[in-house]
Amino acid sequence: MNFPENSVVTVLLWISRIPLKFTHKCFASITHATSSEEEFKRSEKGIRYQIIESKIINENKLELNSEELKKFAANMVKNQMFQYGQIPEEKQVEGIVSNILSKKDELKRISDQLMSQKLLNFYKEKAPLKLKKISFDKFIEEAYGKSK
Repeated sequence: MNFPENSVVTVLLWISRIPLKFTHKCFASITHATSSEEEFKRSEKGIRYQIIESKIINENKLELNSEELKKFAANMVKNQMFQYGQIPEEKQVEGIVSNILSKKDELKRISDQLMSQKLLNFYKEKAPLKLKKISFDKFIEEAYGKSK
């Protein structure tokens, strides 16, 4: 994740009022109640964010379709081939994309990347960063809560 998304995630986690009991139940259902309290504490923020993220995706209809996935995967393939000085033909790219998207784990990985990109764009649109000019000392104070 990059900085703007992390800022939004931090704020969402801070303002969310997801009951601890509910988060515990989600964790237990994921791990089939085989994990310790220590593991829960390490996973709590991630679980809370997954709940918030799911709600954002559902309420704002941020969906993926097969055409978007194909286009996204094709761009990934082309970029990778360009890095090695290859100029791929469209048919070659289509074959590689078809092969990649036929593998369940690759399909999930690419879907997750595309959804992350959609969420980041959504965050940028709905919660734009406010830029302000401040001195270095003021930045240190605001960023770390202490004076230089």
